[in-house]
Amino acid sequence: MLAPASISAAALIHLQCFCDNPKEVAIYLLNANVQYDGSETRHFEGRSYVETLSFLVRNRGKEPICVYIALYSTDDLRADGRGKQARANASTVRALLDHPDTPPLEVGD
Repeated sequence: MLAPASISAAALIHLQCFCDNPKEVAIYLLNANVQYDGSETRHFEGRSYVETLSFLVRNRGKEPICVYIALYSTDDLRADGRGKQARANASTVRALLDHPDTPPLEVGD
């Protein structure tokens, strides 16, 4: 899914989901009545492609948000090349969703 031209770059959310079974994420979204598109994006290490689910979140009176979830294996769950933990925990993600106008923090510092 490509973000509609009317959506600004600030309304794009890219998530990396590390899971035992990527199909369970898709089933969860279906059970939650989230209509999504499936595609593939390049693995963050560039060695292959990973399944990516994308959907729009619409809030009345606000710009829609386009969410991309790249589905990685738990085997890919590692620190980045600089030795930092390059992932946000659940509370950090909630804070980002609750305050979308706040610039993102450097995760792992």
